[in-house]
Amino acid sequence: MANIDIKFIAKKSGCSIATVSRVINRSKPVSEKLQKRVVDTIRKYNYNPSVHAQYLAGKKSKLFGFIMTNYINQYQLLLFRYLNEFACKMGYGCIIRYCNSGFEEKLEALRELEIRGIEVCFSLFLLSREEEAYIKENFRIKVCHMQSPEMRLNIMEKNESSVYETICYLAQLGHRRIGGIFCIDEMDDSFLIARKRGFLRAVRQMQLDQEESLIANYA
Repeated sequence: MANIDIKFIAKKSGCSIATVSRVINRSKPVSEKLQKRVVDTIRKYNYNPSVHAQYLAGKKSKLFGFIMTNYINQYQLLLFRYLNEFACKMGYGCIIRYCNSGFEEKLEALRELEIRGIEVCFSLFLLSREEEAYIKENFRIKVCHMQSPEMRLNIMEKNESSVYETICYLAQLGHRRIGGIFCIDEMDDSFLIARKRGFLRAVRQMQLDQEESLIANYA
């Protein structure tokens, strides 16, 4: 096997060394097709430039990766904050990558982190068992995701039941006009929607006033 360096990757990808460098460092825009070809070549030959360079220098990357989607709650944000603070105290740097909720976009984010020499990634999104198995089989990077599907269902149930029980309790105290302020969420199965569902269920069951003016929605 030839020495696998940036020249080798450039040759196999059919592009210049500068282009490979741009893909790795994201320093300048590269077409999506060319970027995919370079990334696929890097992964095919198990080339990790950052780790290789740091290995020659006798150092580790000391970097953590964080992947976030647009749909995260305040608890996940708080957890991210403390993880980030702890990493910095231990002398580690952090690279943050945002992506949408589609699995292919998550994989692309993981590929980018992997070729940058990051060995551990914390993700603030859900992975099904099948998705988790695929990542373990096809990636070197270790992924710690925050919630299992089972845990997510539990969070949904807790959010709905907590609001439901609160409204029922207020109704039992004699309150008849109870309002609610809810966040509009594009996801049908979010914990924010679950809260509103619990509120409306309690209002119907306790036969409370159902005026539209008692409910406010905000984005």
